[in-house]
Amino acid sequence: MKYINKTTLALVALTVFSSLCIYSASGPGTWGYAATGAPFNSGQTCAQSFCHTQAGSYTPTVTVQLLSGSSPVTSYTPGGSYTVQVSMSTSSGTPGGYGFQIVCVQASSTNDINNWGTMPSKVHKVLVNTRHYVEHDSMLSSGTINIPWTAPMAGTASVEFYCVGNIVNGNGANTGDNVTTTTLTVSEATSTACTAPILSTAVTDAYPCNSSNNGAVTLTTSGGSAPFTYSWSGPGSYTSSAQNISSLAPGTYKVIVTATGGCKDSTTTTIGPAAITINASTNAPICHGSNLTFTSSASGGNGTLSYSWAGPNSFMSSIQSPSIVSANIPAGGFYILTVHDANNCIVHDTIHASVDSFPHADSIHAAFVTSSVFNFSASTPRYAENYSWDFGDGGAITDTGNSLKNHSYTTIGTYTVRLIISNPCGSDTVTKVMHVSAIVGVTNVSNETDLINIYPNPAGSFVILENIGNADVLGVSIIDMKGVKVFEKKENLPKEYQINTEQFAPGYYIVHLYTVQGLISSKLLIAR
Repeated sequence: MKYINKTTLALVALTVFSSLCIYSASGPGTWGYAATGAPFNSGQTCAQSFCHTQAGSYTPTVTVQLLSGSSPVTSYTPGGSYTVQVSMSTSSGTPGGYGFQIVCVQASSTNDINNWGTMPSKVHKVLVNTRHYVEHDSMLSSGTINIPWTAPMAGTASVEFYCVGNIVNGNGANTGDNVTTTTLTVSEATSTACTAPILSTAVTDAYPCNSSNNGAVTLTTSGGSAPFTYSWSGPGSYTSSAQNISSLAPGTYKVIVTATGGCKDSTTTTIGPAAITINASTNAPICHGSNLTFTSSASGGNGTLSYSWAGPNSFMSSIQSPSIVSANIPAGGFYILTVHDANNCIVHDTIHASVDSFPHADSIHAAFVTSSVFNFSASTPRYAENYSWDFGDGGAITDTGNSLKNHSYTTIGTYTVRLIISNPCGSDTVTKVMHVSAIVGVTNVSNETDLINIYPNPAGSFVILENIGNADVLGVSIIDMKGVKVFEKKENLPKEYQINTEQFAPGYYIVHLYTVQGLISSKLLIAR
């Protein structure tokens, strides 16, 4: 169709044409012509020979939906806010644009329902013969139009929407377009009166003790809009949808009953007695001679709660929070708190109390690793939590909870190793003197015959090391003339120690004996 220019057409032609047509190009809608195809419009649409020839190549479809939010509905709630959505499309051809007209009436009387909201862009509302029509005022580029609409008052009953849609080619003439119509009937939602029931419960308690899950609740409803649904909740994330519930632990249970129509009522029920809960604590760890105190609390149960304590050294007490004055070492250990109520329901709690003594170590033990590396450890440490080592050469290591340390000396000399062990109660210090000597070659060998006797020498298949000077021997190694270590033993040696030399090649060897007094080296000849 073509756009009508009022300045170039005759007034008569303008009046006739503009009152009959939905313009296809850029003009407005019917300008006073009702063209929805409704019965009260005598079935007239804009698909008339003088307006649109209905000779286009489109296959048009128009639909009308009433939306609540974004969801289509088939009934309205009086006074509710909705959106009327008009959707136009075609399964063939490419539209040049769209036009439409829609009216809403009461289904029983066809009276006008003028509850339209704010018009969207390119859309206006027009009054034609006592009814308000919504239509485009210029060609639309989209086939979907959303128009706000408010539902009429209660008692209006069903309403009807009559709508015409025009798929146009936009050629400025009244040819090549296609028109189609649709209707939508929406009923008034009926409200159902809802009455909540009267609730009553009968309880079977979880006696004799709260550890028994044998409570039950029988729920009775009186009146109300049946049928009902049930939603129970209780201790320990308990849930149930049954009317009556059983196998219940002590505690408070709530049920929400929903009647047909959505109205609700609720009630709460207590299965007793409440479970006994207890908590025990102590001021331990403490040091020997300090006061050891216990604290406890309890709740729940039935009637008055009674307390009893039992622990090491035949400790017994019926006081809720007892104490031990000047506790000694044997007082340390596990203590059991027992609480019972008037039904003799019993619960227990166990705690550990540490009674520490002053720390102590007998001595320092040194094990040979190499000529200048030793493995140090505390001998029989007791009640030690922290170990602080000083190796006498300026290197200090503090290592909590570990009594074993390797240390390497870089200079020949005599060193005093000091170990301090400690805990919150105090500390103890032990020392050991260490002699570190260099390894010497075959031409400069010290043979401490007053300390160690090596025989037979020359040796054949074996050699015996005899500790005649009661030296503290930490280990032994044997090295050939190429500097290759052919034998090694890293532990304290007995007074006589035999070494198998069958696999040694004939020749000279150096025997290194590592002692607390220092390094002893001696020649050994293997001859066969």
